[in-house]
Amino acid sequence: MNGYIIFGKTSKEAGTLVDTNGYILSPKKIMAIKTGKTYSIESIKGSACTTVSVKDTLWIRKNNKWGLVNVSGKTILPFEYEDINVSSWEEKTKPYALVKKNGKWGMVDATGKVLLACNYKSISWGEDGYYNIQDYTTGKYGIFNFNTSKITTPCSLPGAINTKEFLEEGWGNIGGTVPINVGNSLNALFDMDIGQQVTSTYLVMKPSSRGLFYNTYNDYFGADGRIVFNRAEDDTNYTLVVKDGKVGSINISRLKINGKLPTTTYVKPKPEPINAKFYIVAYPENRMYLIGDGFDVKGLIVHYQDENGVRSIIDNSKLKFYTSGTVELTQGRAFTTSGVKTVEVRYKDKKVDTFDVRVLKETKSSIVTNGEYYMKILGKYIYPVMANGTYWLELSDKKPEKPFAIKLVNYIEDRGPAYTIHYNGRAIGQPSSKNGAQLQSAALTHTWRINKYTSFCTIRDYGNQKLLVNASGEKSANGTKVIVWSHTGSAPEHGKVVFIPAK
Repeated sequence: MNGYIIFGKTSKEAGTLVDTNGYILSPKKIMAIKTGKTYSIESIKGSACTTVSVKDTLWIRKNNKWGLVNVSGKTILPFEYEDINVSSWEEKTKPYALVKKNGKWGMVDATGKVLLACNYKSISWGEDGYYNIQDYTTGKYGIFNFNTSKITTPCSLPGAINTKEFLEEGWGNIGGTVPINVGNSLNALFDMDIGQQVTSTYLVMKPSSRGLFYNTYNDYFGADGRIVFNRAEDDTNYTLVVKDGKVGSINISRLKINGKLPTTTYVKPKPEPINAKFYIVAYPENRMYLIGDGFDVKGLIVHYQDENGVRSIIDNSKLKFYTSGTVELTQGRAFTTSGVKTVEVRYKDKKVDTFDVRVLKETKSSIVTNGEYYMKILGKYIYPVMANGTYWLELSDKKPEKPFAIKLVNYIEDRGPAYTIHYNGRAIGQPSSKNGAQLQSAALTHTWRINKYTSFCTIRDYGNQKLLVNASGEKSANGTKVIVWSHTGSAPEHGKVVFIPAK
């Protein structure tokens, strides 16, 4: 690569010259193809190395640490890095590597110049050289501009912002500007070169295939955050123009016709005002209660949209909630009667919208309440094992790293309570409704019926309640699969699940 051949030596342990990461094992010498000159690196006693960059440098692993050397074997960076990412090492222009030291990531170029000190939890590739950097302590994100070797956005954002967004033509980043979510279903444009939001917030802000961005009502924006043409303008009657690096538009009626410019005055169309309105963007997380449970607005998101379509969040503390027209529901107020209740949301005595909650007749002694639990069958923990990106449930002596999240999501009189089960934020389901199907994490949320008894619970598929969750083969050995199997009547011992509340 880049005009060099590296000679290695196979070993009994390796059995090959290249490992699974593409590193050359047991490197001995380097030869320049054009001149035939050879360089010995055997004295370094490296166990593996990368290819040679256009700067005549390569990474060598020694005593499980990586260092940067040139083809003559001179050390450029010491052997102190526990991991490297050299996916861009073979670039013809500006090759670089991500390097890890003391558990933190940094970036160096092929000459050994440190571009980013090893201070970051992660550094991820971004479109057009804008890299997402994540602060090791706070977990927040910023932007490193590889083109200018400067951090243009400090690590103050809740998530990575320069990620690929597939379009029919192009990507999400246009001229250093990207659409970002600023929380609670609000979106805006963010200029990564100056580290600032450059538009108001809208429900929708997305890139279009023509190199512009559009909002909820199809106003089109340039990368500087200005509206190029508004929703009242028929974009098919405009040509885009660029002047001094800024994008604008000219109506085609203003162009020369037969060599003459128009003499009439052009009046730019003004969009009709948008009706100002309140919207419930997200309902409260909990809309199923037991008698005695307190009302909870956690998760409720209410927007106010002005006559320009700009949205803002209404603080939930400024909202009031009423049921039966006059009964005010304050945060934590206990429900005393069962049934479906319509909750009216008001802001400054104006009705925003309504949503329903349901209060069940069941008591906490007869139903599994929302919360985090560990689960056991036959004295063994139900344990999620990660394989190929999927959690598979089996029995183990080991306690899972995290508890399972159990949530009551529905109740149908003739079918009973419906629950979701999640682990580490991922839904637990079953790949099929066949006997023997092993429980696993799934992309779609699955619903289960959980029945509570004195000392145990049973879990059944909500859609097909003959399918009982149990330990495969009535076994309790470590590694036994947790499956569903058709079973009616009283639960067998290997189908009794003990729920243990997480402390």
